[in-house]
Amino acid sequence: LSGAGKVDDLLQRSTTKKRGLEMFKNMSLAVKLGFGFGAVVVITLILGSIAVLNMRNGQAASVMVAKEKMPQLKVASGMDGNLLNAAYTLRAYMYSHDEKFLNEGKEFLSALRANIKEGRVQAEKGDKDGKLKEALDKAETYLDQYEKALADSQKEIMRSESAIAILGPA
Repeated sequence: LSGAGKVDDLLQRSTTKKRGLEMFKNMSLAVKLGFGFGAVVVITLILGSIAVLNMRNGQAASVMVAKEKMPQLKVASGMDGNLLNAAYTLRAYMYSHDEKFLNEGKEFLSALRANIKEGRVQAEKGDKDGKLKEALDKAETYLDQYEKALADSQKEIMRSESAIAILGPA
């Protein structure tokens, strides 16, 4: 475009803008309100659609939590309770040498091993990142070590009780 063509083009655009403004000024109040409410309705529909999509995403996440994470949490909670109870009763055995506490502690350790087994079932169902399986492997290793230490302690207690029986009380 030449210089004169550019000027003509700018004048035409300016004239078009002025016509649009004049046309808007000449509209009745009802038409202006109609356009305003129409814009509000369009914005509301857009925001509502976004909200529905976000709720569906939230629903998918809550279903995943309910079906995968809650059973895993239940297993972990059972493990925690059995471990604490085993530690408590076995400590009582170490102080008192009462077989009742030893048997009760061993029952809690068996329940803990059952929790680990159940945890492995849950890991097969929904352990996408492998962290649950890794934690269960560690827990089982520690449980094996604990049971070995318990067996060693039990042997020492039996030996000391035998020695006390032979030597007599102090």
